[in-house]
Amino acid sequence: MPVHLRTDSPLLPLRPDLRQGKQGILEKMLQSAFYQSSSDLAAWYSRSGTSRDYSLAHSLGIYDVPETIYAASGWLDFIHHCRESLVVNRKKGTFLEEILINPAMNSGYVIPLFENMQISDILILNSISPDSFGSKKCHDLQSLSRICSDLLF
Repeated sequence: MPVHLRTDSPLLPLRPDLRQGKQGILEKMLQSAFYQSSSDLAAWYSRSGTSRDYSLAHSLGIYDVPETIYAASGWLDFIHHCRESLVVNRKKGTFLEEILINPAMNSGYVIPLFENMQISDILILNSISPDSFGSKKCHDLQSLSRICSDLLF
């Protein structure tokens, strides 16, 4: 099923340089999602080799982010099972809040990218503001992730 961004989507333009391969596409996606969603931090984590953990590949924003997302993270297991993006709009004391990768953050959105039925990369957007990721923004981010997945895999 083809995915189309609405013409009024704030996530346009996504114009990655395809000659830069996966890194260029994901950096451009992260940059576009970061600026257009008004997030305060964004981070791309990637699996490499046989490790089940995800290492920081690129980040944006002035906030510190962890170098590694461990495979044992409860929210990551949740994403593996539901195979969907994850949204947390308020701190409520659940394990899902681990997607808020800096203590100053109050809402977050995680975009998993799949390759061969496994999560190969994770894009995390966080905001200081609670309720930052409403339905329109989530729809646009999900559309963007499908386009990038189509370009990559």
